[in-house]
Amino acid sequence: MMEKKSQRPTLKSIAQEIGMTANTVSLALRGSPRVTEATRARVLEAAKAQGYVQDMQASSLRKGQSQIIALVFGDIANPLYSIKMKKLEEVLRKEGYQILIFNSDEQGVPGREYEVMRTAISRKIDGMICTPSPRGREALDLLAQYGVPCVVVGRYLDDNKEDCVVWDNEAGARIATRYLLDHGCKQPLYIASYPDSISSERDRLKGFIGQMMEYGMTEEQVHRQCLFLRGRSMKEALDESKVAFDGIFAYRDQLAWEAATLVPSDTLIIGYDNVQANLPLPIHIPSIGADMEQEARMVADLLLSRIENPDRPPVRKVLPVHLVER
Repeated sequence: MMEKKSQRPTLKSIAQEIGMTANTVSLALRGSPRVTEATRARVLEAAKAQGYVQDMQASSLRKGQSQIIALVFGDIANPLYSIKMKKLEEVLRKEGYQILIFNSDEQGVPGREYEVMRTAISRKIDGMICTPSPRGREALDLLAQYGVPCVVVGRYLDDNKEDCVVWDNEAGARIATRYLLDHGCKQPLYIASYPDSISSERDRLKGFIGQMMEYGMTEEQVHRQCLFLRGRSMKEALDESKVAFDGIFAYRDQLAWEAATLVPSDTLIIGYDNVQANLPLPIHIPSIGADMEQEARMVADLLLSRIENPDRPPVRKVLPVHLVER
């Protein structure tokens, strides 16, 4: 005898079990205020017992929205990006959205970022949150062409066409540099991958230069206290550098951690991003941080506002930063 094919639970099957209409069941599952809490509890219990799973595609067709937001980050292995994505998912889930995560691999294959954007658009997303590469204008313009609302996080493009949320990176760099100077460093070294490939690099470099010039160095002297890896390993860059230093300000925490393994143990080091607030590690290096829960809320609010009002002018929000001592 052939086995009877299992049937997928439906609104109708739940309604029949508890003696309600399919419309009432639908309203209860959507959390509508038109049904009582007692009714909603009965519906949820029956839905769970039957193993009901909502057909999101059908729901999306009815609403004209997918309730999906794409998160496109340049390197999802970066712990800072992982933290940001987790916090964004928590905020967006409370707003009724699911997320799709894409890795645009900004340091990898040319054209991947554009292809990722095309793929995201093809999934009928309601909006996107992204960290565009320095070459990301073409990809962002594609989003605009298809009317996909977008918020840029962690950096901005100079033409300011998109909403964005960034940390106050110039102020943060000044705080980090003052920390080294206040602790007796006379020749701090600033270490970054590149000087100006993205806005956060430019702004942190500007803050370091400005603070050191206030300390009494000339701009030429400050530039000599900057070490840019430009694709080299930290060890190679330090070995090739002839600059004397007694402290290090690293563009991001991972560079600070790596530097700590390569320089004398009494060298004062400070990083940036405060990754250890969310990723406990046995590394006691101070950093510059910001409220990432607040950042996620800001980003989500901007995106939801853009979805509701696609023609409003772009907004840039700047998050305050603070010193985290360890």
